[in-house]
Amino acid sequence: MSEAAREAKRALRRDLRARLAAVAPEEARAATERLAALLLAQAETRGASVLAAYAAMPGELDCAPYLEARQAAGAALYLPRVVGRESLAFHRVEDLGGLEPLGPFGIREPDADAPLLDAGALRLVLVPGLAFTARGARLGRGRGYYDRFLAGLPPECLRVGVAYDWQVLDDLPTEAHDARLDALATPTRWMTRPTA
Repeated sequence: MSEAAREAKRALRRDLRARLAAVAPEEARAATERLAALLLAQAETRGASVLAAYAAMPGELDCAPYLEARQAAGAALYLPRVVGRESLAFHRVEDLGGLEPLGPFGIREPDADAPLLDAGALRLVLVPGLAFTARGARLGRGRGYYDRFLAGLPPECLRVGVAYDWQVLDDLPTEAHDARLDALATPTRWMTRPTA
């Protein structure tokens, strides 16, 4: 990727971070409720017994109502902790409301002593990002944590991006190491990546 392309990627990240920071609380609440209803209506996301997700940062679309519903149905939920400068470790979470510790980026994290995820058992992962395309491309925050995590998952694990509708773009700059997603969920749409 050329330096001009990298700068374009950095500028896009800045713009999208600013737009996420400007999401009004009422818009966020309404979008969260619609997202939960959409995810609970999809066969692919309704039945996973082992799932990984994220604790929303300020401005990010929150999956909590969906996650709480899946936990109430007996699903095992895992959320990430940042480990060093390179990776994420996903730990079991019993109570989403009990996430107190803050990680290095101000993100609520599970307890480090909670059981670790066996990635081979994972069937669904909900992935945050700054922007996505319907073809499975994702623009993260630039540190590569999710790209590395997704690369190690079994092929039967469904990788689903979660975004506001305005975060779905026609095209994104991508690099060889950027992980592709299988589907995308917004408050109004479920999009499966074309296989051809």
